[in-house]
Amino acid sequence: MSIFAQLATDRTIRGQTLKVYVIVAALLVNDEPRILKHSSVARILGWKRENVSREIRALVRRGYLSEGVRDGRYKTYRLAQGPI
Repeated sequence: MSIFAQLATDRTIRGQTLKVYVIVAALLVNDEPRILKHSSVARILGWKRENVSREIRALVRRGYLSEGVRDGRYKTYRLAQGPI
């Protein structure tokens, strides 16, 4: 099952979380960890940074994103294979 099918059928994922995942997936195109500025995602969606941060934490907690090491003041992320 594809990651998008898993997200669509995961009853714990809300619409806002799915929106954030789609933007993040577009920004993290390869499998290497990259810096992901929550403020950039917020700007794209027209949301507050805090709301994006909450949804990214939910995606990490559910296993859709993997959190890497800090690069300066920013965390790195990569797309995960799906829920743990």
